Amino acid sequence: MCKRFLWKGDAQSKGKALIAWDTLCWHNVVGGLNITDVYIWNKAAILKHLWNLAQKKDKLWIVRVHTYYIKGRRPWEVAGQQASWMVRKIIQAGHWISEAGIPMTEIMDADDFTIKGMHKKLRGDFIKVPWRRLTCINQGNSKWIFILYLTIHRRLYTMDRLDKWGIHTDQVCALCKQELETHQHLFFSCTMAARI
Repeated sequence: MCKRFLWKGDAQSKGKALIAWDTLCWHNVVGGLNITDVYIWNKAAILKHLWNLAQKKDKLWIVRVHTYYIKGRRPWEVAGQQASWMVRKIIQAGHWISEAGIPMTEIMDADDFTIKGMHKKLRGDFIKVPWRRLTCINQGNSKWIFILYLTIHRRLYTMDRLDKWGIHTDQVCALCKQELETHQHLFFSCTMAARI
């Protein structure tokens, strides 16, 4: 629903996204729009419950789970077939930590656990893009910054892109009428665009 609103302006419309949702959820400095990926955030929240189980917090549900299912073992090593679906989901969540390449003991033996910190670890590390300051530290209008963002990712509807999709139009630049309309030409070498 969020991506439909971003690309079409309302939640009901369907259509092609210009940039993959995973890319948009990256941090600003690595080429995304810093939109929270709720799927990963939910994983981090479930892992917080697993951490609470490992710490044996003094809460009624934790004592109950330890008494009936864990029985002195590590929570992530328990199968929990007889447990409710929710407890089973929490117990089996340990594989997300392994998939992210994080040592289980580093997380479970820590003195504190934040969902935000785990979310960051599950997302992983990315390389900063050289153009990050153009979009992050920009006092321009939000619409202009978004168009700049699409331009950097080469996702604007230029004539050469439309032709690749099978929409055949006149390929000549509408501004200068001299060269083919591409991202490179329109934003960097078109004489008419430079004057504007």
